[in-house]
Amino acid sequence: MGKKIFKKPKAPIRKRPPNALLVPPGGIVAGFPEFWRRGHDAFPLFFAATDHLVPLVNAVLAKPIGDQLPRILHYMTAIISNSLGSLITLALNGYGHDAVRIARGMFETSVNAAYLAKHPTEVQDYLDYHWISQRRLLDYMRKDAPALFQLLKQSDIDDIDTEYAKVVPRFTSSNGKVRKDWCAKNLRQRAEAVGMGKLYPTFYKYASPVPRQLFLRIDDNYFSRSTTITF
Repeated sequence: MGKKIFKKPKAPIRKRPPNALLVPPGGIVAGFPEFWRRGHDAFPLFFAATDHLVPLVNAVLAKPIGDQLPRILHYMTAIISNSLGSLITLALNGYGHDAVRIARGMFETSVNAAYLAKHPTEVQDYLDYHWISQRRLLDYMRKDAPALFQLLKQSDIDDIDTEYAKVVPRFTSSNGKVRKDWCAKNLRQRAEAVGMGKLYPTFYKYASPVPRQLFLRIDDNYFSRSTTITF
């Protein structure tokens, strides 16, 4: 009679219920995996297109860059690409209204990139407006958040004030008001200047009221039925 060979028993196969979630270590599930397929199937062509964008963007960002304008456009491309990842994550998990806000930011960055590429003489204004924004933040903290203002280094405050004084004349109108944006043209005008004007209403006429319309719809549905609260 031959010697019996011990075999390690197979690990038991645990079958998941059809709708059960795969919970990662730590027990935290980001989003709603059960919604992913539904979200994807609602717009399959969009998600197919994003698959092709990944290698394209990686190839673009891998290119060596040198001068100031190419470097700015490089960073803008990276920002838009990163935002697209956030948009996809939100859309697949049912947060479509929040994804619209990110799409609006992507559109604005895209317009600015195209506008700067077409008007390279305005690149310095785009960069220098940073000091206008910093000074406004400084003024806000000085007035409305004095505790935070006290945490700032005096050298940093002095740097902001110095750079602000250098650039503010370029952004000041004849009536003495500092303009609210880096460009004399507003976003819609910039979009029209680069052939993207037809897309502007999509993000700023139809998309902007979405959260308010959603609330009103919820509000109407809520108050249209009798509600009784019991304890």
